[in-house]
Amino acid sequence: MLSIELPEATYRRMELVSEPRIEKGGAAETFSVPSSFIELSDPQHLLLQKTAVDGDKELEAFLTANDGLYRYDYVRLGCSFGPQNGERFEKAWLKVELKASTPVAVDPPMAWSISPVDTSQELEESTSTKFGSTAKLLSAEIGSSTKIAKKLYSMKGYREGKANPFWELYSNQADALDGIVRFHMVVRSPVAVATLGAVRLEAVISNRSYVIFREQRPFDETPSAEFVLPVRRAVLG
Repeated sequence: MLSIELPEATYRRMELVSEPRIEKGGAAETFSVPSSFIELSDPQHLLLQKTAVDGDKELEAFLTANDGLYRYDYVRLGCSFGPQNGERFEKAWLKVELKASTPVAVDPPMAWSISPVDTSQELEESTSTKFGSTAKLLSAEIGSSTKIAKKLYSMKGYREGKANPFWELYSNQADALDGIVRFHMVVRSPVAVATLGAVRLEAVISNRSYVIFREQRPFDETPSAEFVLPVRRAVLG
């Protein structure tokens, strides 16, 4: 079993623009109040190499059998939600698009494995990931920046084995989307072609001033990021 740890990522932020507030008998005035925001991390990735399998003979054999045809890269993604002023993030989607940098004769790049697939449990932060004998993700926890006592929002992953995987997150009545969430993926690519990846975060936010009927609207901006999984360099020796 191979365990990998990556350093903390950097995040790019998008904020809601405050609307001018009109007082009776006066002109529109903009008040300085905190704005709700979403953040998307820069994707981090690492090539899975059979020389660094750490004693896992089955995983080493799997990577050796695919050597010369496919390569496998571990990719970690992340986003965060910062609701303010009684607003609430109701739903969010993290979407990934993978494609080869040039036309290929073999199978194109795809999400070989994704994690999480389905979770609604209490979550804790983890920066480590473990892989099974076929480069499938065995464990990859997600969560906020500190240990949390209760996070019951739900998440589901879709399109494993495809070039366009995505995750859907949604709040329940007790808990809303708030804090950092991490996602993990193993990408299988043709060995001689670079893979281009694009990530986009979309969210729907509502105003809780309406107790029964919330006014929902898409978040004003959708942060995105791109990454490249380069061709493996030949090792001399």
